[in-house]
Amino acid sequence: MDYQDSLFSDQQRKQLLLNPYLGVGNFLQFTAPMYPADCQHSLLTDLETVICEGEAIQSLSVHSLAILAGRWAKWYRDKGVKSAEPVAVYCDDGLNYIIHFVALTLIGAIPVLTNGKMPIEVAAAHFNNIAVRLVISDADRCRKLKKGLNAGIDVLNLARVPLGTEVLERAHYYVHSARSPVMITHSSGTTGLPKAVTLHHEQWFHGIRELLKKPHAKGLEKYLNALPTSHNSSIAFLIHCILSGSQIMLAAKRDGKSVADLIETYAPSTVVAFPQTYVELALNHADDRNFSSVNTWINSGDAAHEVHIKKLVKHDYHFRGSKKIAGSQFVDGLGSSEMGHISFHIIHTPYTSNYGRCVGFPQHWVHAKAFLNDGREVESGEVGMLGVKSPSITPGYWNNSSLTYKSRIGDYWLTGDMVSIDKDGRVFHLDRISDVIDTEAGRCYSLLTEEFILAGIAGLEECTVVGIPSSLNSVYSIPVALVVCSDKATTEKDLLQAINQHLSDKGLPCVAEVRKVTHHDIPKGITGKVLKRTLRQQWGSPVKLAAKTKSTA
Repeated sequence: MDYQDSLFSDQQRKQLLLNPYLGVGNFLQFTAPMYPADCQHSLLTDLETVICEGEAIQSLSVHSLAILAGRWAKWYRDKGVKSAEPVAVYCDDGLNYIIHFVALTLIGAIPVLTNGKMPIEVAAAHFNNIAVRLVISDADRCRKLKKGLNAGIDVLNLARVPLGTEVLERAHYYVHSARSPVMITHSSGTTGLPKAVTLHHEQWFHGIRELLKKPHAKGLEKYLNALPTSHNSSIAFLIHCILSGSQIMLAAKRDGKSVADLIETYAPSTVVAFPQTYVELALNHADDRNFSSVNTWINSGDAAHEVHIKKLVKHDYHFRGSKKIAGSQFVDGLGSSEMGHISFHIIHTPYTSNYGRCVGFPQHWVHAKAFLNDGREVESGEVGMLGVKSPSITPGYWNNSSLTYKSRIGDYWLTGDMVSIDKDGRVFHLDRISDVIDTEAGRCYSLLTEEFILAGIAGLEECTVVGIPSSLNSVYSIPVALVVCSDKATTEKDLLQAINQHLSDKGLPCVAEVRKVTHHDIPKGITGKVLKRTLRQQWGSPVKLAAKTKSTA
């Protein structure tokens, strides 16, 4: 069966939309019966997943997902796990995260899905903070994790669990209300210990429900998911695909080469990833690999850079209605775990030109404002802290009411971003609050500076701007640009002159230093975000900067 023929009809989607009880915590209960008994595998992965003692799988149909989750749900219930108890899942990427997410929500417990690349000592502190009931993991992580966990938190190796064949009886399914917690996800941890973000049954489903209201776009029958499979955005895309009848492949590895290989072998119509994957695809693979199946690239998390987007959309095709148009489309979204869904998005094609860190307009259910520190709203076009009011916003941080309230101004959630909103309502994402550089000449917004450097200076593959104290006792910092340059003959002095001329032409503050580095010199977090906090520690004083300058001279 061609998967294009498996997409749910408008009538089936309407049936789901009319269900007032449907939400994240019970989506599979209502959707699985709509699939034919002989439906193909809907969830695939390129690496075999060990799911319990003696069992390993590489794909699941919707019905087999329901059965396997039902088996684990019964095991959890027999183990004594109760509703509203947090249970952590911490393992390699694969199918286990969606299996345990469904299993735990079947009994009303709260999945704490945690990226397997999170350092074990950080994960242990995260689980202690949440006070999880137990942790489901694998052998290597189990041994090391036990040493850092509080007394009473059990750790179980999923490969040693003799899972029974019986499934949880329907009479024991938990009945979710709108505010039932259905997941505790975590921030990327780029600014410190990961924050435990709470997601609710109805709140988290809001964005997915809005997608269901839209008619099926042509060419969206096969997805390649290159997000971490533990991430709430990954779970949301899986739910969306199951509610739509689409097939989805979960990439076990998210580096550019691995994803490029999967695009060629799996031939997806849509690719979903975080920005770093697109950076690697654009720089190393866009021009010499076969991406002809892809009509849509969806970016989740931080906004992507113009120079990388243009390398991807110049190839292949996309649809406008039923009309096929040359060049693929790049859906650039700004969202976070706290926003619950991509709250701002813009579509780029070879024929569009809204760049310069423009993330488009808020979704129609989202209200956005920019605020000063004292809570006043800034004037149109001025820079302020982004506040979002939306039904999809998190209710807060688990076990941290102080941080929850500090993250709000009235009804608006502060996202941690600096933005400007023009008179037409377009939002421009300038920086993370923690990365803004206060210089003697004024504020330097590092992401905006990087955007214009990459777009205006030929031969640069990557650019990261960080603030270094201008002197040992100064309150001001100097912007330093760390660049990866494909032309080895270009000197740092020449780059500094060209970059600052370009920034001056754009009316932006200049950088004080340019340092040529390699991709490996720019540290990335578990979701691919640049760890600027780490860079500030590495380059964080004039003494260190001088030493590095001397060593690279």
